[in-house]
Amino acid sequence: MLRLVNVRFPESGRAHLEVLREALLLEGCSNPHVPIAVLRQLPVQIRRSSELSIAVVEGNDEAVVVDADPALPLCMAVDVGSTNVDAWLVDAGARRILADATAVNPQFRFSEDILDRVLHSGNRMDELQQPLVEAINGLAQDLCRIAGRQVSDIYLLCAAGNTAMMHLLLGVDASSLPTVPNTPVFHSPGLHRAVDVGFRLHPEARVFLFPNVGAFVGGDVLADLLAVGLHREEEVSILVDVGTNAEVLIGNRHWLLAGAGAAGPALEGGIATYAGRARTGAVEACRFDRTTHRFTCSVIGDVSPTHLCGSGLIDLVAELFRNGLIDGRGRFLDGPLALTSGVGGEKALHVFSRSAEGKEPGLLISEHDLENFVRSKAGMYALIQTLLSHTGIEPSGVSNVYICGAFGNRISAETATFLGMVPPLPAARFLGTEDATLQGIMELLCDVRTLGELTGLAERITYIDMNTDPVFMKHFTAARFIPHTDSVE
Repeated sequence: MLRLVNVRFPESGRAHLEVLREALLLEGCSNPHVPIAVLRQLPVQIRRSSELSIAVVEGNDEAVVVDADPALPLCMAVDVGSTNVDAWLVDAGARRILADATAVNPQFRFSEDILDRVLHSGNRMDELQQPLVEAINGLAQDLCRIAGRQVSDIYLLCAAGNTAMMHLLLGVDASSLPTVPNTPVFHSPGLHRAVDVGFRLHPEARVFLFPNVGAFVGGDVLADLLAVGLHREEEVSILVDVGTNAEVLIGNRHWLLAGAGAAGPALEGGIATYAGRARTGAVEACRFDRTTHRFTCSVIGDVSPTHLCGSGLIDLVAELFRNGLIDGRGRFLDGPLALTSGVGGEKALHVFSRSAEGKEPGLLISEHDLENFVRSKAGMYALIQTLLSHTGIEPSGVSNVYICGAFGNRISAETATFLGMVPPLPAARFLGTEDATLQGIMELLCDVRTLGELTGLAERITYIDMNTDPVFMKHFTAARFIPHTDSVE
């Protein structure tokens, strides 16, 4: 994507621009474009030295000269999630991460529900795009401060995320995505000037977005693929990316099949009453003591618990079911626990105290929360089973299951299998891949040959629409129990 090309300018009478374009073509840079700002630099730079190092940003069918004789051009990799935005500052030439930073997606203040953001993107784009761009500008400042660099040293910003987030990042109306026939405005928007999007980087910096596969399978999945290499393997494996939706891909080097469904929010911790992101104060794991009838929990930051993140919610539900405190539908059973009433009057349980003295009521889990969880875990399981059904492959025929992101690194494979979230496979086959999206972006930044591979990936994936697939509905109905219907009386 970003590379340095050495170009010698002989005293031959030939125009410098002709020499530059010819050299870039010989280096494989297709359709090279030299902006006027760079053209103005050339005479001064050539008077200093007849051999220059030219910084070039390459896209699918174009190459842009960003600078002549730069000091050390840098790249910025950005994983644009609907809740969090994570970024790396990358020295692509040395394949080094110089700094990392994260920020809350400010669109969260507009609405936690990405569907709300999408539906309002046509007439309230200023509330969606500008805050997101400013958050990324802030991350660029943070990264450069950590690395001792300037934001003007960033020549390329490469981003990946779900299809909706990529539309909103560019300020493009995304309201057509959730309505049939679910048509995105673009799949691969190409290279754009960073300043045109609103980024404050190098004056000629470019923005490249990973292509999306469709309305519900975004470029983040393609970045995940580059990171784990499933598409290069002979064996069949599964990739699961749990975010706003659960996106599932199955395949190998010969074929790829993908689908998406609304399994993400509850598994991220976005549906339960006391749920939230995996940050300080979040319960990330818990156990039930049968002697004291109390829960003990592991809290991020070792502070008093304030909420449940996705892995904590999964652990809690597993402990409730394992100890006979709820049934397969997520309903409380008679037992040693003192139940109370939830917001809607349904049965609920105070799980953890918020204070050491136990005076504060603590975190509450209701039957409504449990119902939402069971529905969401059913969606994830049904997605995987549906894709397996379409291929005729049994779960035992799956080599690895790559679970991407922080979510995949916090949950236990045994617990996920116990609850019926994923097929019953040996724990060793489940591979958590933290920062997979950023890793995939970095693969592209550090090797321009990966660009052709990325384009081919987007074209190879066959998408299965779960909204109209009767096989999905069959699996979903069967999975709306813990772990699923064949083990519920």
